Order: sequence, then C-alpha cells, then structure tokens
Amino acid sequence: MRQVAAMLKAIHAQENRTAAQERAVKVVAELCEMALAKAADLIDSKFNGTLTYYSYPPNPLV
Repeated sequence: MRQVAAMLKAIHAQENRTAAQERAVKVVAELCEMALAKAADLIDSKFNGTLTYYSYPPNPLV
C-alpha cells in the first residue's frame, strides 16, 4: 500500500495540471499491471476532480 500512496502523491506533486494528468495515466497503467483494477478505475474516473487546485491563481505572498 505504501507504493500506491507514493503513486498518488506523485500525481499531485507535479508542476502543472498537464503533467499531473500524464502522471495519472501512468499510475493507472501501473495499477492495472499490479492487478489493482478497482483502484485504477477509481483513479481514472475521479482524479480530474482532485486537480482543481491547479486552476487557482498563484499566491503572490509566497
């Protein structure tokens, strides 16, 4: 399970939404190879909703 958690973190650690979407596709493929089809289906159907923070404007105070 730690490997799956690391995969999910890798999706959200990407620099932009496009890279995160590309990483999510790779994660889905990796999960299918690991015989975790239900997890792959869940990520495939729901990950776009978790990427909405990429559309927020950058924080100028940081």
